[in-house]
Amino acid sequence: MNDQRIAILTDTGTNVPADFAATHDVRNVSLVVNYSDGSFRSGIDITTDEVIDRFETEIPTTSLPSPSDIQAALEAARADGYERAVFVTISSGLSATNQTVELVALADVGRDGDDLRIVVIFLQPGNDDGRIETARVGQNDFLDLALIHD
Repeated sequence: MNDQRIAILTDTGTNVPADFAATHDVRNVSLVVNYSDGSFRSGIDITTDEVIDRFETEIPTTSLPSPSDIQAALEAARADGYERAVFVTISSGLSATNQTVELVALADVGRDGDDLRIVVIFLQPGNDDGRIETARVGQNDFLDLALIHD
């Protein structure tokens, strides 16, 4: 049995339900939702329902989470005793969040001290049914970023 503590982190673009995230300690890093009247952190300053309600008047753009927000989420996981982290993002074809998380993770494992081993994966659009699914990659396709530091 594996007794390692593994943190699950995601960006709010994956739409993990709040009750599921709370029950299973899934940590969300907010995308930024941009409107003509301002920018809002998804899941903090604006809800998914509020975004949908505003579609009739304006379609927003989004921005990726700040590197400092990503780093803070990883630091919080480390401080809470997690030894590993899996960070799930929306598709790299839809957002630069995936690449930004990879860069922050590389910087994180390159620092001195206790390393939090981090694996970054992304979700991609599914088939014609509109579902979202995980990228079809095998275990050997994941880059355990901590190996770069070891």
